[in-house]
Amino acid sequence: MRWGVTIGVTVLVILIVLFELPALRQKPLRDKIAFFSLLLCGWALAQFDLPNMAGPITWLNTLFKPLEKWMEK
Repeated sequence: MRWGVTIGVTVLVILIVLFELPALRQKPLRDKIAFFSLLLCGWALAQFDLPNMAGPITWLNTLFKPLEKWMEK
């Protein structure tokens, strides 16, 4: 796990919340939920190593590799 990236992104998320909180207090609940949902989704996606992650074709090859001998007939 990349702890530097995790800590860095977490600090940025906290700074964004602290910066936006005064303006967010006057907004309706729907806007607050949308703000925190998008922020949480962005934080979660930042935790994955997306450029080095295996693609869907690699996953499908791994899934169907045991069935290869029966599929070739």
